[in-house]
Amino acid sequence: MTRTRPLLLVCVLLVLAGCLGGVGESPSSPTSSATPPATPTPTPTPTPTSTATISADDAGERAIEAEQSRIERRLSEYEAVGGLGFGILRPAESEVVERNESGVVVRVSVGYSLELDCDGDGTPDESLDGTSTETTYVVSESGVRLTGVSRDVLDPSGYC
Repeated sequence: MTRTRPLLLVCVLLVLAGCLGGVGESPSSPTSSATPPATPTPTPTPTPTSTATISADDAGERAIEAEQSRIERRLSEYEAVGGLGFGILRPAESEVVERNESGVVVRVSVGYSLELDCDGDGTPDESLDGTSTETTYVVSESGVRLTGVSRDVLDPSGYC
């Protein structure tokens, strides 16, 4: 009997240790199965796009200036063009059609008139008044980009 007592004592201690959560906690223990309270994930606030700082007037002016420069570059290719004027019979117009992550989308109509010196003697032989272009630009903080041409610069070579 002296030999069974220590063995019985070891068995009782092992059973009690498992039931009371001694060596490792059991899955039924409330501390191990409880999930921590959920922390709400903050919704990211959208960063303001650069278009928020560009007014419709500023976007329109920048798009009109870009279109006037484009017209000047295109017409400088023709030797017969003697004079170029903007807005004489048709003023420039702009309309903001959209704001997106790329910038402010602006539709532009730029009126221009030009004089043609067809024979090269220094005096205008022909004039084209009130013609216009229709284009679309994207205006952003970093620049102005042409995205579409509905009505392009008139080819003056057909008038001489």
